[in-house]
Formats: sequence, C-alpha cells, structure tokens
Amino acid sequence: MGMRLFRKILSSKNSRDIFTNHRTNPVKKPGQIQKNKNIGSRFNQNLSFFPSGKYSSCSSSSEQDQTGRHQFHPDIEKAINQQILTEFTASYTYLSMSVFFGRTNIALPGCQGFFYNMYLEEIDHAVVFMNYQLMRGGQVILCAIEAPEKDWGTIDKAFCAGLQLEESVKEKIDCLTMEAEKHHDHQLVDFLTSQYLKEQNECIQKMGRLLIRARKMIKDPNGEFLFDRQLFLNYVKDKNLMFLTHIPDAEDKEYK
Repeated sequence: MGMRLFRKILSSKNSRDIFTNHRTNPVKKPGQIQKNKNIGSRFNQNLSFFPSGKYSSCSSSSEQDQTGRHQFHPDIEKAINQQILTEFTASYTYLSMSVFFGRTNIALPGCQGFFYNMYLEEIDHAVVFMNYQLMRGGQVILCAIEAPEKDWGTIDKAFCAGLQLEESVKEKIDCLTMEAEKHHDHQLVDFLTSQYLKEQNECIQKMGRLLIRARKMIKDPNGEFLFDRQLFLNYVKDKNLMFLTHIPDAEDKEYK
C-alpha cells in the first residue's frame, strides 16, 4: 500500500513539474550568474584583442597608439612647427629683399641674386624640418606667414634686417634644442647641434661682415656699384633662376 502510494506521487503532474523545474532552474548563489557572464565576456575580449597572447603587456597610452611615433613629446612637436614657421618667414622676407633690388629703378643684381639664394636656403631648411617632423611621427602644421616689408631702402638696411633675421632663427633653434634636452630627446639635440647651430653662426658672421662693408662702401655711388658687383661675382651663380625670363626645360643647355 505504501509503495503504490509513493509511485502515484512520483507519477503525478505536480511532481514532474517540481523535478523539471529543479533541473532547468537549479538553485544559484547570489551574484553567480552575473559573475559567470562577466568571466566569459572578458575571456572573449582577450581572445579577440590578443590573438597570439604576446601583446598583453603593451601600453594603451595615446602617444604609443600612433603608429611610427616613439618617445616624441608633444611640446617638441609644437616647437618644430614653430621652427618651420620661422624658416618660411625668413625665406619670404629674403624673397621680398630680392625682388626689391631687382626692380628696374633699383637694378642691383648682386643684391637681387644674393638674397634670392638666401631665400632658397631658408626654404631648404624648412623642408628639412618638415621631413624630420614626419620622420618622428609628428604632424606638420603650416601657419599663416605675415607679409614682409616692401621697401628696403638702402643695401645696409637690408643686410641689417638679414642679420637680425639670422640671429632670430638661431635663437629659435636654441629654444628647440633646450626643449629637446628637457625631454631627453638626444637624437634631436644631436641633429640640431651638429648641423644647424654651426651653420647659423657662420651665416651670422657672413651677414655681419657684409653689413660692415656695405656701410663703408655705399656712401659713394661708385662704392655701391662695386659692392653689388662683388656680391654678384662671389655669391650669385652664373645662371641664377632669378634672372631668367623664361622657364627652362630639360633640353635647355644655356641653363645647365
């Protein structure tokens, strides 16, 4: 009698529901479901982000996320962009001097060609700094250049402005060098000190000597002519682009 009653209980609908619910919804400890889901989620994320497992120690800083950029401080990047602007400003000023002395009513080809060569030199410097910025993974930002002086008056005024310009460029390079030293950027320090500072000192000496000679010679019209002629013979190339009235091509033998 007792066994038959027990079997009826086991075969009843309610008992089947009880056992089914127990199997499909087992009793869980508080927080166990959420914890298990989190574990699976983190595991899947790790698999997708580190497929081989060897990059797990990489830093996720914004600087290292930029491909091709390594230990290049943002302050240095800004200072290089400032140096690029300085070089372009100097080149634009020298170009203004060149076209001034090339006027028909001025007609000093030595000064015209000399300052045009200085313009080309400053352009080359700007390009070098732009290429360096790109090589280090930085961004080149080109800023607006203010219009230079139109009327340079006498030769000594132009050379005085050129001397001040070269001193300003050197001071900017000094500031950039100090910024590189501050952030322990040894390669940039070597790049600046081994190439540009020596060249700037030589250029400052050259501009200073020419300024002194100009002040002595231009007091007399003949002296102005001789000074300009010496510039043309010593500093201006035989085929300076400034004096061409046509665009040369690859077959132009006169320009080569």
